[in-house]
Amino acid sequence: MKLMNWLRSEGHCRADGPGWPDALATLLIAALHVAYFTLCLRRGHIDPGVDGEVYRQLARDYLASESFLGEKCRIVFWTPWYVIIALVGATQSGVFLLQLSFFILTLVAIAGAAQQLGLSLFWRLLAITAYGLYWPTFDYVVFYQYENFLAWAVVTTVWLLGREREVLRTRWQRWLVAGAVVGLGVFAHSRVAGVALLGGVILVALSFRSRRPHVKLHAAFWGPVILPTLLWGIRNRLLFGQWILSSTSFGYNFYVGFNPVATGSFMPQPPYPPLDRAAEMALEFIRSHPGRAAELVVWKLVRFWEISRPDQFGPWWLLWQEWILMPLGLVAFMMMLGRVGRSLLRERWPLFPTSAEATLFNLSFVMVYFLAFTAVFYVFTPRFRLPTMPLIVLAGVWCLHEGWRETCKKRGKAPQSELTC
Repeated sequence: MKLMNWLRSEGHCRADGPGWPDALATLLIAALHVAYFTLCLRRGHIDPGVDGEVYRQLARDYLASESFLGEKCRIVFWTPWYVIIALVGATQSGVFLLQLSFFILTLVAIAGAAQQLGLSLFWRLLAITAYGLYWPTFDYVVFYQYENFLAWAVVTTVWLLGREREVLRTRWQRWLVAGAVVGLGVFAHSRVAGVALLGGVILVALSFRSRRPHVKLHAAFWGPVILPTLLWGIRNRLLFGQWILSSTSFGYNFYVGFNPVATGSFMPQPPYPPLDRAAEMALEFIRSHPGRAAELVVWKLVRFWEISRPDQFGPWWLLWQEWILMPLGLVAFMMMLGRVGRSLLRERWPLFPTSAEATLFNLSFVMVYFLAFTAVFYVFTPRFRLPTMPLIVLAGVWCLHEGWRETCKKRGKAPQSELTC
């Protein structure tokens, strides 16, 4: 009885909530990915992907080490994503099962977030299939790289924290799960640190609004967020005598984004800088060429919304999500900013009485963070946008849904079904 009451309170047993159609769509999509993996195996060698070869070798070196510290992994430039790969043996089948599992959980989170946005069955299924059949996911569920894993962490956090203020104030278990998701995501790659910032903003708002510290909620969230990265820092301190919490690539990525030959695109690449001076060299370039630096920022922000070229992810007809949902995602992003701005003026805090408002805030917040991250670090390629694609797909489908509702209103009719008014 307690379990059923909890399920009802969380929305899992609502008549319009995720049910067997969502589960069936998710299983069919997973089956297609299994079929694709099988075909790749029959073809022979599977390309591990860009950077994937490095992470695969680091994972094998970690497994060959004498202790869990990974003494044979002496390179701290790369993020500790390879430790997660090592947990499944760093084999092709093990990595695929790991990636597929988190891909399925990503689809579950998309369905949950879509429900919180008020999308009914048809629109939820559209969101699930739009991301599930997005062609790059087929490769990145096979690759040794981290983009698929980060996509799971991002959209799952948006979903878990996209609830009305009363739920966020009373459900410490939700904060514990969100903290574990964020902690694993940040451990895999610090690029998703912004989702931790989202949780922090909401927790601070809760404390100010209720004038209580909510120590239990803070502990439930920040404990699992900090622990994996802290343990990695201790490991690096023991092995190398330095507190390296993730990797040493921060300065390099900053410099690649701002240097004399930077164009905002992947090529040309600058000469490899000394790692201990890379960030300083980037700042020196920005101070010396502020106009050029501003131009690079604008160029990368614009390119964030561009359609991928066929040589990047495959033929255009396999990327219909980008041709349709990317432009709609940009329109939705602007709409969300307007609605969230009005809600914040009304509520004063990023705490809302409905899940739809809360989820819109979360989507907007995380997308703004990734836009800012793209503008500052490295260069733009569609690969770097992949962790945000579940959010862009959700935003695009939400935009279609809102347009459909507005059309019905203008015709003076209430929606009679999923598609007709």
